[in-house]
Amino acid sequence: MLAQPTAPARLAVPSTRTSAPCDLIPRAEIERIAGPLDGEPVPEDRGCWYYVVVDTTTAEWKQARDGAERARASGMDERAIAMYHPTRAGIFAAVDVRGDGSASAERPADLPAGWDEAGASRSGQVFNGRTGHVRVSVKVQQLKLPADTVVAVAGRLRDRVPEGPMPHPAADRSGRTPPGRDPCSVLPRQDAESVLGALVTEPFRTHERTPLADPVGPSCAYLTAGHRVLVMTPVWNYGGIELSAARMVGGMVGQVADLPGIEGDTLEGPWDEAVVDLTGELLLRKGGRVLGVRYLMSSTDAAGAIRLAGTALERMAAAGEKE
Repeated sequence: MLAQPTAPARLAVPSTRTSAPCDLIPRAEIERIAGPLDGEPVPEDRGCWYYVVVDTTTAEWKQARDGAERARASGMDERAIAMYHPTRAGIFAAVDVRGDGSASAERPADLPAGWDEAGASRSGQVFNGRTGHVRVSVKVQQLKLPADTVVAVAGRLRDRVPEGPMPHPAADRSGRTPPGRDPCSVLPRQDAESVLGALVTEPFRTHERTPLADPVGPSCAYLTAGHRVLVMTPVWNYGGIELSAARMVGGMVGQVADLPGIEGDTLEGPWDEAVVDLTGELLLRKGGRVLGVRYLMSSTDAAGAIRLAGTALERMAAAGEKE
């Protein structure tokens, strides 16, 4: 008999939030690295500019100002001028917790400590890294900092992002009763932990196919340390139609058997079809029911995700038989 799941966390408004962009790294830390700041830190999009006081009387800075003036005279937009002809020195640091973009199942051996994925420019003045669903970007402008210092700044940002469920910008805050079935009912916490390791909180509903909490969302997140998260999206009715629609728009790329580390017996389970889409989401169908599993930002690999999917699909089938 399948174990009964523990009640998932009911998060009217999740208490864990990312800090304001300019609060993730205190001004004093940046000043120790790059020197006195030129004014207060400036928030921009999901990040913050820390502009630094520099000697602007040099020939190098005169050349930068002349380039900006020529661009302005030619009609270039001010934002484009700031990007391609910057006349301020500083550090831009940004955090994105949405888990957007494609993650890779490969883990290069030379990754800096604490990152699941990382990349840097040839100069070392731009760094992008991901741990779990948290992405961090650091860009140095008109300064010369050692590459390992840039990586260290990114690490400080990463380590200051609090652990726990984070709300989706479009999360329902009305307090209404969630519609439909509870997506977290398909996989009990104890079963998830047998593969993922200890969860930092109860499984919680999320905005569709994202790691961000939504009290009425159709997906369920299983969050472990380091912001690593597995997201399940059960489709109880007309799942076959959803799968066909994905194929029609070119979203399907192949069979799960083609994923790294997957062997023949790994694919044995209670499903009729198992495929993977362009985002790396596993889609498993049993009759008219489909289960989507996003695992690339979690603490397990494809084989572990498939093990969990088998348990969840069995529970979905058992629930259907009781209807």
